[in-house]
Amino acid sequence: MIKEALRTMLFGGFVLLFAAQSSTAGQVKWKLAAPAVRAETVDVVADELVADARRATEPLTRFERLLVAANWMLSYQLEPMATRMLLRTAEQEDADRAREVIDRATELLVSAAEVWSQLESADVVDGYEHFVRGEQLESISAFCRAFAVIWPARPLAGDDREEQLRMAASKLGVVLESDRPNVVALATLWQSYLFHERGEIDRCLDLLPPVLRPFDGQEVDGLWLRIMRCRYLAQAQGQYTAAIASLIRADTQCDIWFSQEAMRVRARNVISLVRRQILMQWAAQGGESAADEGVTWCMEAVDRIDEQFQDREIELLRLRGAAPAIVDLGAAIKLSAGGVPIIQAYDKPADVEPVGDQ
Repeated sequence: MIKEALRTMLFGGFVLLFAAQSSTAGQVKWKLAAPAVRAETVDVVADELVADARRATEPLTRFERLLVAANWMLSYQLEPMATRMLLRTAEQEDADRAREVIDRATELLVSAAEVWSQLESADVVDGYEHFVRGEQLESISAFCRAFAVIWPARPLAGDDREEQLRMAASKLGVVLESDRPNVVALATLWQSYLFHERGEIDRCLDLLPPVLRPFDGQEVDGLWLRIMRCRYLAQAQGQYTAAIASLIRADTQCDIWFSQEAMRVRARNVISLVRRQILMQWAAQGGESAADEGVTWCMEAVDRIDEQFQDREIELLRLRGAAPAIVDLGAAIKLSAGGVPIIQAYDKPADVEPVGDQ
């Protein structure tokens, strides 16, 4: 009886209720916070790096600059599309733009691999330097392969899709052996996403840390790992109560996790958006255990979120980069055009380190 009543609400009057809530949410503009570097500047840096790599005549220098250019693109050019995808606020042109960046980075990595093969044959690089350079190429390529599967150039289906997802996840598994927390965090984030796409939710949850576990590394990376755990709990296992409770805990922890007020606010905004999305999903799900009161509770909670943010632009915390800085991106940050720094002020990522310190 309860199930039938709920079905009537979900597919009858609830449609109107859903529309009303969507309309209310439409008065809230969720948007990514301004990046540390303007998008056009990020693109200029990418072009400068590619030109710099092409000008290099010495093979090792060319190899290094190709890696820097590819890493920059996958970190900063891809970041807006990656953040919006995880937030489920993707824009219409995001997929095409992501593929453009990935295709360009792939070309650079293919060229880098060819140069690296020549260097190995000539025994130009040996010892620890050889190990570091090879590991850098392998790690950046692993992220690029993962992104190429997430934003494929052609639709993937059936066994082909399963194999591509499996191989991409396997390549990122190697990166998880890194001793750099930021590298491990983003490898974990994207490997869990690939597992989710394969329907391996238990593996996702095994990878991702519980909300209250202390951070190992940078707070932005840590927050995103916990956000995605909550999303997977709700989406695949139907543990809506656990997901909502975890998000509420995450909100209270922001005072501890983030020392800067602006970061704290943006982090809480992300939590609110994801909580709203999960509540809507929960209300629409229905089932034997659902009751009219449960749907009403969810929608009232959605109302409270909408009222809190109504008629305002809400800034959302973005990924620091879609991929980590595997190589030293300091060279990119310091680039100049015509003698004038093209990046006047840049909050240097904590993970940008000289190669010798990795």
